Amino acid sequence: MDLQDVRDVILIIYGITAILMFLAILIVTVVAGYLVIRLLRLANQTVQSNVVPILDTSRDTLVNVRGTARFITENAVQPVIRIAGLYAGVREGLAVFTGFRRLRRRS
Repeated sequence: MDLQDVRDVILIIYGITAILMFLAILIVTVVAGYLVIRLLRLANQTVQSNVVPILDTSRDTLVNVRGTARFITENAVQPVIRIAGLYAGVREGLAVFTGFRRLRRRS
């Protein structure tokens, strides 16, 4: 076996090794892609089965809170504001007609 035969054997071994490495990298890439797709499907199922119902419940709760706030505003806060405004108006009206005004402190 001379030097050219050794060179040819080394090139053949190198070529076979390169093909085997390429196939191994290809298999690893395909398996990793498959696992990523399964992970994405699992994440999507988790979102659909857990997160979406929670969001729907939160949305319903928000609607209830808005309704409650509107009810309290219309039935409790606005009447108090009207009464306070009426009281302030009557007090000022009486102060104008009687000429009696309380001294107010300036802040």
